[in-house]
Amino acid sequence: MHEYNITEIRKEAFSRYDVIVVLGTANKSAFKFFVDSVNESEGKPRIVIFSNSCLKEKLTGVTAPDMEFFNYEGNYDERLVAPILQIISGGKKCAIVFFSQDPFIDRNDNIIEIAENINRECAIDLLTVVFGNDKIFQYDDIIKTWERTDSFLQRTYRNLREKEYNFDDRSQGRENLCIVLAGYKSLIYDTVFERIKAFSDDTIDICIVTSGMHSDEIMDICRKNSWSYLSTKENNVSAVQNLAIDLHPNASGIYKLDEDMFITRNFFKTLRNAYSWAEKEGDFRPGLVVPLIPVNGYGSIRILEKLNLKKEYASAVGISKLPRMADQEVFNDPRAARFFWGEGGFVPVIDELDDLFSKEPFSYSLCPIKFSIGAFYFKRDFWERLHGFRLQRYGASIGQDENQICANAMLLERPILVAENTVVGHLAFGEQTDAMLQYFKDNKELFQIKRFNED
Repeated sequence: MHEYNITEIRKEAFSRYDVIVVLGTANKSAFKFFVDSVNESEGKPRIVIFSNSCLKEKLTGVTAPDMEFFNYEGNYDERLVAPILQIISGGKKCAIVFFSQDPFIDRNDNIIEIAENINRECAIDLLTVVFGNDKIFQYDDIIKTWERTDSFLQRTYRNLREKEYNFDDRSQGRENLCIVLAGYKSLIYDTVFERIKAFSDDTIDICIVTSGMHSDEIMDICRKNSWSYLSTKENNVSAVQNLAIDLHPNASGIYKLDEDMFITRNFFKTLRNAYSWAEKEGDFRPGLVVPLIPVNGYGSIRILEKLNLKKEYASAVGISKLPRMADQEVFNDPRAARFFWGEGGFVPVIDELDDLFSKEPFSYSLCPIKFSIGAFYFKRDFWERLHGFRLQRYGASIGQDENQICANAMLLERPILVAENTVVGHLAFGEQTDAMLQYFKDNKELFQIKRFNED
């Protein structure tokens, strides 16, 4: 990004454009200086101003050889996309200029959306004129502008959506936090929460969270187990997770679990140890560490490879070729989920599988595809680098955290490390859920803790 003092503006900056679209300004002196600078540039681009009639009157006397007003009422929104595209048709080089004391105030939070929609068809630049105590003209890279605008919007969304919540705080200020996102599959709570209670340790604070609802059942479970319970009025899964992390400021390490994840006895310690190893001795620092998960786009294949069961799985789910990572049957076919939960007798129950892999030499892999984040461990600094989990303007932001984590694991060079010495169970993906809840009812012993004699 280049910055210019408005009294020393570089006029050659405008020569690259055929058209400059101006989103109106009430500051006549700043606008006049801007227009004069354009007039003095070598290219003398056409100036097109979108403003209401009152604003046009205020700007009387500010002229350019090729300047046109379009009457426009209301906030700048997607209505501008079509007329701007028409104006710059034929391959014209265009800049959109936005005047404001703060170019990212709430009423104009969708200017970047306008720019992005236009950029799908032709490249533009976004220029901002910021006036006030420090009069600066800014020539903005569209990505940098988007990042600044997005940061503003995310703060705004968090302020709006984290206002109303209830927090039964039983935390002990421990170094690790385990967030469990719950509220919708009460049938499996006894088994899921029994595992968390059995396998957590005294370095971990447990916090069950519900998004957009308050559950008396979960509140009672938390009270009995001395866990914290956080519920929000707003149904936004990113917001409730961000809030949970904020409410546990001492936790430097964070586990996140979905309510249909059945953890095993090596889960907590193996993920911590794998992260520590990678940080001290590995070739990279991970963004997050995950276990092997059978019902998972990546973990399914690794487990089939380790157990040499690819052919048996293909036969069980009715495919003629050997399975590959993230093939659709693992996400939508109940036969795939049942196979990994032991149907047919090929795959051991998860506690036996976890015990088997825990006795192998330390091993890991890097996930090369999008990972379904039902169970993982990360450090607070990675979450802070993401500026928290993303919130959408509307809706529950479902999947935004997963998209953001997987993308930034690559962009920030903080890959997803799969700790292959521990396994946890995932009940099912969405299309498999009803069938697998019935399977759970009929085969509950497969999901309950299998006890081992301690070595």
